Amino acid sequence: MWKFYQPVNVIFGEGEIYNIGKYMEQYGLQRALMVADAFLVQSGMAEKLKTCGNGKIVEISSDVEPNPTLQNVSDVAKKVKKINADCLIAFGGGSAMDCAKAAAAAVKENCSAEELLQGRVITRALPVIAIPTTAGTGSEVTAGAVLSDKKKGIKAAIFSHALFPRLAIVDPELTY
Repeated sequence: MWKFYQPVNVIFGEGEIYNIGKYMEQYGLQRALMVADAFLVQSGMAEKLKTCGNGKIVEISSDVEPNPTLQNVSDVAKKVKKINADCLIAFGGGSAMDCAKAAAAAVKENCSAEELLQGRVITRALPVIAIPTTAGTGSEVTAGAVLSDKKKGIKAAIFSHALFPRLAIVDPELTY
């Protein structure tokens, strides 16, 4: 016997990222912070996605290192609070998604990234829309996030059902 639990609504299709504004409307989301890979900002893709958000994507953050650090999560959480975002959009690879999911929990739980890595129980998180640009991490459909504490030399995962993204938009055009 085995069980499978997958609460993430997955939308798959070419060009589906351009419907981000429609999907945000369907989920009642009004103000998003986008956490994007630096390449997606440099290439103009993040700005293109922001434009498709119909004014609902307020700001873009791209200062996420591979294996996001506690500082990355803290910085994103501060930006979420500053712009009063009600959700996050994670656009990129696993690092952008893990950082966004952890920041969503830190904001809603009103705790630090350090507390999350130390085992704080996570029961709530802001909604996350995950848009993967790579194949393989699976972070767009998982309840975990991998974080790094550079000071202590620790890389570990946090887990909670609250970390499942609300929606994953898998657009194969992003892997071209």
